[in-house]
Amino acid sequence: MIAKKSKPVLVTILQVNRQVTLVEWVSDGAAHRGYVPSSLVVDGSVETTELASAAPYGVPWAALFQVDAKSLPEKLEKALHNANLWTYRDVCNNPQAVIGAIQVAYGIDFSAVMAAARKYETGG
Repeated sequence: MIAKKSKPVLVTILQVNRQVTLVEWVSDGAAHRGYVPSSLVVDGSVETTELASAAPYGVPWAALFQVDAKSLPEKLEKALHNANLWTYRDVCNNPQAVIGAIQVAYGIDFSAVMAAARKYETGG
């Protein structure tokens, strides 16, 4: 059986600490960051298989927030109406109110993101 060959992926080197390098790469339209052994970074690239096992960097946002997708449309409608956003013109004239309504519907705002990040990084 022939082993599938790994492809080199261009990375941005963000930090080098002795034997470990923090790199950033884009895969399927999403940015990723992770730590890899410095010896694996060759000409600004790292093999795909090595990136798959990179030690992740940053907060895993998707794991920290849960949204009830079934009820979201109704919550958004209620929040938009409560913010007096009923028409296209209302939305165009009040972009901050729209942002606020979206935050209400999702139940996530800046302080919730900040608290989740702090809790994750402090282990609390």
